[in-house]
Amino acid sequence: MRFLLILIAVTVLVLSIRMLLKKTVTKSETRQSNSEPMVPCKQCNLHIPKSEAVRHAEQFFCCDAHYKKWQNEHNIQ
Repeated sequence: MRFLLILIAVTVLVLSIRMLLKKTVTKSETRQSNSEPMVPCKQCNLHIPKSEAVRHAEQFFCCDAHYKKWQNEHNIQ
C-alpha cells in the first residue's frame, strides 16, 4: 500500500513538471511569433521595432530629432 502511494505521488509530480515545462515552451514560442523586426537608429544605434522607427529612404531613426541631427551632420536636405 505504501509503495502504491509513493508511486502515485511520483507520477503526479512528474506529470506536473512536464505540464509546467510545456507551458513555458509554449509561452516562449508565442513571444517569438509575435515579435517584429528590430532596426538600429542610424544616429545612436538604439534598436527599435521597425514599425515605430522614423524612416528616410532605407535609413531608420528612433525619433525625429535624431533624423534631423543626422540630416544636418550629413548636409542632406
